This record gives sequence, structure tokens and C-alpha cells, in this order.
Amino acid sequence: MNDIWSHDPLPTDPSVPSGGLDRAQAVVALGGGHGLHASLRALRHLVDDVVVDDLTAVVTVADNGGSSGRLRGEFGVLPPGDLRMALAALCGEDEWGRTWEGVLQHRFAGEGEMNGHVVGNLLIVALWEQLGDHVGALDIVGRLLGAKGRVLPMALCPMDIHAEVRGLHPEDPEALEVVRGQVEVATTEGVIASVALDPPAPPTSPEALDAVAGADWIFLGPGSWFSSVIPHLLVPDLRDALTSTDAKVVVVLNLAEQPGETGGFSPADHLSGRRLREGHGRGLRVVDSRARIGPMAMTAQVKAELSSTQITKTCCRKAEVASMLRFAGGLHIVSGRIVVEAELDTGAAARRLRKDVAEVYGAHSDVVMVQGNGLRKGSRYIVRVVRDGEALARQTGLLDQRGRPVRGLPPAVVSGGACDAVAAWRGAFLAHGSLTEPGRSSSLEVTCPGSEAALALVASAVIWPPGVAERVADTDESLSWALSLPQLAYLFLLADGLRRAARAAERWRWSCSWCSR
Repeated sequence: MNDIWSHDPLPTDPSVPSGGLDRAQAVVALGGGHGLHASLRALRHLVDDVVVDDLTAVVTVADNGGSSGRLRGEFGVLPPGDLRMALAALCGEDEWGRTWEGVLQHRFAGEGEMNGHVVGNLLIVALWEQLGDHVGALDIVGRLLGAKGRVLPMALCPMDIHAEVRGLHPEDPEALEVVRGQVEVATTEGVIASVALDPPAPPTSPEALDAVAGADWIFLGPGSWFSSVIPHLLVPDLRDALTSTDAKVVVVLNLAEQPGETGGFSPADHLSGRRLREGHGRGLRVVDSRARIGPMAMTAQVKAELSSTQITKTCCRKAEVASMLRFAGGLHIVSGRIVVEAELDTGAAARRLRKDVAEVYGAHSDVVMVQGNGLRKGSRYIVRVVRDGEALARQTGLLDQRGRPVRGLPPAVVSGGACDAVAAWRGAFLAHGSLTEPGRSSSLEVTCPGSEAALALVASAVIWPPGVAERVADTDESLSWALSLPQLAYLFLLADGLRRAARAAERWRWSCSWCSR
């Protein structure tokens, strides 16, 4: 094939600089359909921010429905639909990218032979016929689109998914029946017991194996668990590459159960040995890395990362400042003047608070470091606003319009948008939060100055997206919320998901609780 069409990825060797900067991260995302499309749309922003400099999607090729199924049946090619969606997800935000994304995803209407076909599917199949090279053709489409990464097929031949399903016969609910085809497996009304591929050992592109071997991070999911995610573990060469890679593997789960596939699954069920390894991912190990890090170190690391999160929306910065001042500080009267103080346990959080107070409210602040002693071994950082204390207290809602102290959070925070709620929780955790001992009872705790502040913080969770917060206990002493893995990642990193989402993936189930002291 002509060299002008050859793929020339960004350098992945740490010793090779790119644009005069040190290498960032190489990321591989595995999956298919809408789940992979969502992951790639998020990851492409990290390419723009130079957090990721090499992004590769490895896509399931077992679709047998719609336009893809028709082209596969007529021409004997790989089903192009999931590959097309991955390429569309990597289009840029500029006019060129938006235009080509729309063209690629355009589906013909009408009543003739073209009804239901998608432009991108036809383009990909045409290039396959012209070039006779699956990977080379996808690279050309990627160049045409200005894609932010590379898209590769999971295998180089069409595959079928077979599943053993129980519960299809009311008279014998435990009887197993074989269901064939990705669409049929994904929409079965029974419960999937196992899945297999036909052929069982399809050829894999060397480029996909090289990408996995050279990755720093590998994202598996979200998407249909048995028809889009697990198939990657059934391809022998790809499974071997995943078991031998040094990359950190992050499993991203769906926010809701998928009927027929993951009904009744908890996050731990997805990763348990019985679910993951028996017949699906032999050789894979689920490692609980929590044993390597204690709760104090874990808390410090998460706070350091949250302190470096860049927030641009003014409403979110105001919500975070109000929450930090409420949970870490208080009001004092000094020589007849109102002074605002906040006592924080990290210098990064103190610097973040001072920066926001100055840039958002125009208030001058001082910081004093207090060396640890006695029971309080760590250093503390006191941010103090004297000259502009009363004005800041009113602007942040610590004082109401009549000059009376507010014991909870400002109404603008409690009844604000989802971004305000996330910012309030981030501020509360930076102010007075901690992570308890890793284990099944792991929890995130925020110590509150009083019941009003605690109730206000919990009330802000009501506006999270549906299913994020699930009330599981309510007593006189505490109120707990169960958060699944992807929901916890959403809580912390609506603004910047990669690093905290990966850290959250190390914990399968957290509870978020508060206690009034």
C-alpha cells in the first residue's frame, strides 16, 4: 500500500519527546457500541489537553444486526458499525470534525435498498474492498476525519457470539439454551450463564496487540457486558496481551443494570472470579491494590489530586469555596470585625482556597501554618480573611441578609445544578473529609460542624443524576449513601474524570457517610 496512507502514530517511547514536551500517557479503550463511543468522547478531550498522547480503540466485531449485519452478510466483511461509531467519537470539536462526524453517522431513510444504511459503514466497506487491508482502511478514514486516535478491530474476521441462557422456559427455568448472534444475546429475556465466540480463536491484528503491550492505561467497558466487553477476553491472543501488560486496567461499569445480561450484578459481581474468569478470562487476575496503601496515604493522594482539578465555571468555584469555608472554618469577631477562617490539612487545599477567594470574590487572605503536636501530628494551614471578612461571609452565604450566621449551606448551593452539588462535595471533602480503612466497609467520611451542614450536604445529592445516590440507612446518628464504582467517579470528577475514575476503580463499593460531632 502507498506510504501516504500509512499510519504514523505519536511517539510512545518515554525517551522520545513530542513537541518539546515529555511524553504523556498511552491509553487503549476496549469495547463496542454506545459504551465505547461514550468512553472515547471523554478520552479525546484528554488528547486535546496533552494528558494522553496516544489513544487507541480496540473494537468488538461481532454485530449481526442493522446496516452492519446486512453488509456483513452480503460482502462477508467485518461488521463496520461499531468501528464507525468509534471513529465518529474521536472527531474533533471544530467545524471539520463536527461536519464529518455528522456525515459518517448519517443514516439513509426512504423505502428502497438504501433504507437503514449508514454512510460511514459504506465508506469503510468500500475502502476495505479497494485496499484489502482492514487496519489500513480504518487509518485512512481516521485521517480524513482528523480523528484524535486510532481505531482497530478486535479480530480480523467476522465473529459470532453464542451464549448459554437460562430462564427461557417457564416450565424449567434452570434449563440452558444456546442463543446465537450479538443482537440476540444482548436482547435475550433470560439470564446469560456463559458466552463463547465462533471461531473460538480468531486472528488478531498485530497493531492491536502492540497497542495493549505499550499502553499505560487500558479501559474495559462500559457497554453490554457479555456482548461487547467480555468478548475481548475470549480472543486468545488479546487475552494473553491483557494478562501480560504492565498497564493499569480500569473496568468501567454501566450506571444501570442491563436486563438479560447484568440483572442483579453488583460492581463486585462483574469482577468476581466466578463471573470474570470461569470460561471467560482465564489467566486474568483481579488484584485488590488497596492493600498497598493505607487510609491516610489514600486520603492525602485523593486530596492532592482534587486540589489540582481545574474548574472554570464561576458557579462551581463559588459552591466549592462556600463548602470549604463552612466545613473547615467559621466566623470570629476580632476587634469588632468579622473574620473568616478556614483550617485545612493540606497546603494544596489552602492555596486553592486562597486563589478562588481572590479571583472569584476579590478578597485578600493570609495563610498561617501550624506545626502538629500532641494528638494532631500533621501540620495545619489556616486561611484567614480579615479586611474583607464580612463581605466574603455575606457573598459565600455564611451570613444571611440580616447578618445572622447560616448553619447549613447557601440555598444557591443546595438547590443549584449538578455541577454545584459536585463542587460542594469536593469542597467538603477537601475541608474535612477522609477515607477509612480499605476493605468491604470502606467509606468516605466528611466531619460536619453540625447537623444543619450535614443535612444540607446530603440535600445537595438529591440533584445528582438518577441512581447516583441510594439511601440505605437512616438513624439518629448517621445517614449513609451507597455509591457504585462509576457513580463515585462521577461524584468527584464531573470536570476531569481520568485520574480519579482510575483510583475509584480500585474500590469496588464505597459508602458515603457523615456524622455530626
